Amino acid sequence: MKRIGVVLSAAVLVAGLAPAGADASTTGTTVSTTGAAVTSPDAPEAAGATGGQVRRPAAPPATSALLANPPTVSPSAGYAEYDPGTTITCPSGNLCPEAWNPVTNKWRQFRLYTCARYSLSYWKGEGFYTNNQTGGVTSYFYGQAGEVLHSFTPDSGVHDYNWEPVWSIRNC
Repeated sequence: MKRIGVVLSAAVLVAGLAPAGADASTTGTTVSTTGAAVTSPDAPEAAGATGGQVRRPAAPPATSALLANPPTVSPSAGYAEYDPGTTITCPSGNLCPEAWNPVTNKWRQFRLYTCARYSLSYWKGEGFYTNNQTGGVTSYFYGQAGEVLHSFTPDSGVHDYNWEPVWSIRNC
């Protein structure tokens, strides 16, 4: 995904339109970019973080619309999007991971009901999950090499989680 950004910056530079933060030598062959520090959104308020409900924090820093992609899962699953500051719940029987959608500037809550291993695309930074499944099923977050990063059972609580190292989720 990061390579796409470099290629697009180079393409814009070749066209003679240097993007903000880009610097070209007189030959037009060197491109250097600068990045801003990214901070994660504030953690949910403790008072609202029980029973699968939480008020969503403010939005993370803005991303370039040119490079933005919404978070997705495969196989596909239902989802809902919420404005920052909205109080939401995870439906009974679902594992509900949430990631920031830079395209719509909203929190995207996936509703993983069907037992499967879901591959993640474009999940960046901090987010949340609520495990409101029924029974004693164990769910897993996996890294790039398939290693288990986190395993957990239903508790209806809202949990902060950094999605950067997570490549897939199994909800059963």
